[in-house]
Amino acid sequence: MSRPYVELQKSFVLGVIAIDSDAIKIPLWKPKSKIKITGVRLGADTACAKANTNYNTFQLTDVTNVIASIANGPDSAAGTTFVAGSFHDMTLVALYQEVPADTQLQFEIVKTGNGLALARTVLEISYYDYGS
Repeated sequence: MSRPYVELQKSFVLGVIAIDSDAIKIPLWKPKSKIKITGVRLGADTACAKANTNYNTFQLTDVTNVIASIANGPDSAAGTTFVAGSFHDMTLVALYQEVPADTQLQFEIVKTGNGLALARTVLEISYYDYGS
C-alpha cells in the first residue's frame, strides 16, 4: 500500500525588489527528495499596476527551466495588477512541476524597460514531497 502524500508549503521572504533591478537570481532551496510543485504564489505589500513599457516577469526556475511565472505587464495583454497585501497565483509549467532531489530552485526577475518596484515581497511554494 502506498503512503498518502501531504501537501506542504515553504515561504521565502524576498524583501524589496527595487525599480530597474537587472537580472536578479535568488537561490531558494534544494529539496532533499523528489517533489511535485502544486502551486506558486507571489505577494507584496505594494500595489503595482500593469504597465506596457516598464514591468517585470517573475519566475521560479530550476536554474535551466521555468517552473512557474507571473508578469505585471504588458497592460495590453494578460499582465497582472498586484494588489497590496494580496498573493497572486503564478502560472505553472506542467512539464517542469516534478523536481528531482538536490535540484537548485531559484527566483528570477526579468525586467522590461525599467521594471517596477515591489516591497516586502514573499514567494510561497506548495508541493508534495515524495521522500527518499
